[in-house]
Amino acid sequence: MALVRKNILNKNQNKKYTIPAILALTCVIIINSLNIDQTWTRNTDFSKLTKLYEPVRVNNQIKVIAAYPIQLNFIKYGFTQPYQLIGQIIYNKPLANGASIGSKRAEIYQGLIQDLNNPKTIDYLTKYNIDTILIYNKLLANSNIINNKLIKDDRVEYIGHFTQKYDKGNASTSDYSRDINIYQIKKVVQDNKNLSPLFLTTNKDVNITYEKIDSYRYLIYLHNFKKPTNLVFNSPYTPKWQLFNEDLSKVNSLFFLSNKNSPNNTHKELTQYANAWTVYPSNNECINLTLYFSPYSVVYLGNIISYTALIICLTYLIFIKYEK
Repeated sequence: MALVRKNILNKNQNKKYTIPAILALTCVIIINSLNIDQTWTRNTDFSKLTKLYEPVRVNNQIKVIAAYPIQLNFIKYGFTQPYQLIGQIIYNKPLANGASIGSKRAEIYQGLIQDLNNPKTIDYLTKYNIDTILIYNKLLANSNIINNKLIKDDRVEYIGHFTQKYDKGNASTSDYSRDINIYQIKKVVQDNKNLSPLFLTTNKDVNITYEKIDSYRYLIYLHNFKKPTNLVFNSPYTPKWQLFNEDLSKVNSLFFLSNKNSPNNTHKELTQYANAWTVYPSNNECINLTLYFSPYSVVYLGNIISYTALIICLTYLIFIKYEK
């Protein structure tokens, strides 16, 4: 009797493990039959993309590009799609797509320029000085309708349609991106032609030169400076730019976190775009100014803290290891 019971238990245990094993094997067979990895059947030739984007790269009137569809990796924030980033690497010009996480202003901006079906989108692109529209025809919904509207739009100039054949094998997103239309916004292109220098003053007698120390700091020299003037920085306005009435080109970024030197407090927005400060002369007709982007001090401090914490952790781990 005990032997019969043991045989019944063994059969039940076998059934218990047999059914999941069969299901697992079935899943493996199904997954292996799917062409999930494109590299199994084809190799994408990215070198061809260089020729596709050549009209963008060599066109000097193209300054900033909005690529469509606008699809960020966190919906409202983050980077744009990889095929658009690959394009930017090739043509090497600023891409308007993308929004910093937590930036409400960036989120609003992306929302305003996102829908080309809306006629007002061209006005918003103009407002943000975006001169070029690049449409990925195979990836943007209703691209034919949108292209027909843009070609008829007097505010826009049609540059051309550029395409390449797919590589052999199954098509990937890279292949679908090889069919583009390019347009330029006439007003922005014209404004770019009349673009003022990066720095200027409202007093024509003042001679101005500048040196870019790095991406977040400029050293500005004013000569023949005898009376108050407005210093204009032709870059989108943000209160995070700070102007100091001295040469701070060689000081550490942590210096700007202290209150030892207060920035010029006359910072204002000019013509709904540029930054401007009122600058007053000193006893000398020449003056040196430093323009600094303040958020970098926090980044610099964060790097110091991170490296310090890393060194402490490594030291502790080494100490523990040798103590044992």
